[in-house]
Amino acid sequence: MDDARSYANLKVKMRSGRKCAICGEKMEAGEESLEHFFPRALYKWGENILPPEEYRTLYVQIESDDNIIFTHLLCNGAKEDAIIDIAPLHISGEERKRLLRLEKKIAPVVIRYRSMKSRLYEKQEGKCYCCHKEFGQEAIVLRRKDPDLLRVEENACLVCHSCNLANPDYVSETEETSGKSRLDKQFEFILETDKEKFVTRQTYLSDANRKENDAEHSWHMALMTILLSEYANEKIDVLKTVTMLLIHDLVEIYAGDTYAYDESGKQTQKERETEAAKRLYQILPKDQEENLKGLWEEFEAGETPEARFARTMDNLQPMMLNSATDGKSWTEHGVHISQILKRNQRTEAGSKELWEYAKENFLKPHIEAGHIKTDGEDL
Repeated sequence: MDDARSYANLKVKMRSGRKCAICGEKMEAGEESLEHFFPRALYKWGENILPPEEYRTLYVQIESDDNIIFTHLLCNGAKEDAIIDIAPLHISGEERKRLLRLEKKIAPVVIRYRSMKSRLYEKQEGKCYCCHKEFGQEAIVLRRKDPDLLRVEENACLVCHSCNLANPDYVSETEETSGKSRLDKQFEFILETDKEKFVTRQTYLSDANRKENDAEHSWHMALMTILLSEYANEKIDVLKTVTMLLIHDLVEIYAGDTYAYDESGKQTQKERETEAAKRLYQILPKDQEENLKGLWEEFEAGETPEARFARTMDNLQPMMLNSATDGKSWTEHGVHISQILKRNQRTEAGSKELWEYAKENFLKPHIEAGHIKTDGEDL
């Protein structure tokens, strides 16, 4: 602990008069504990839900000295990560004001946290997830079923204080939560990615009768890569590029599709997709999680020959289908050539030859036909 923090903690002790904030009794040396009143669990369980800026703000608020109380070790142990009322605390008026101000600031987070615990309590029928005994007077602690997975409600459980102390990894010994085999995890991921077929894009299929889904889009680009890799500016690893394209939109299972010209949606796209990638790829065995998530990150960065060519495919495939459907999606959304050129600023970085072909065969005819707005601009 640094000097500044030590001094701040000493001030808290002096304010408390060495009385436990929870029970009000005097504390002897060795009995006392400096603790957070609003538990760290609030920001830990908010990390995968809150936008990054809100999460950082909450983190600072929970870790501030205004959230520190002086208690008996045993009183704090009985509290665990519960949030008790401020009113009965044995603290000074100034400390109470500070906690009440903080409570007002983080009220939505507290409500969501308590609601999640209530739902889990009902789901578990008031019984500990590990020992299956009914909860008594001791603390009810919120923990992850699998410590290797994210803190989201699907991976949450309530355990009693005894099981929490006895089982620091918070993993139930029941068959339901016993460790999954490598093959279990792989098939779970395979089944989860079937949901990509439900994500609808804005590009129409070549018959213009319906819009394509993400899975169809990814398959089409994989095939394009196999056939067109000879036109890449640089030599590429075709299998790596195909794999990159097959997985690059899987994050949209959770994040949703962001239309190429939806400026509002693009403002939150990176944030949504980063969180989705964490949630999705953690299903896999660790080595495959790191491999596929790494490929997705490589695609997003667009700095390797494979990523550059993959992004070229990602731009040309919908352009080709828009051309084949007489610019149906372009017309519906009132797309301007300036928007298309802005989106395709780096398309030639993957293949100059394919970009020139696309301009001549996919864009120019539809500018002339009026399917793409120009405002006086041209290719």
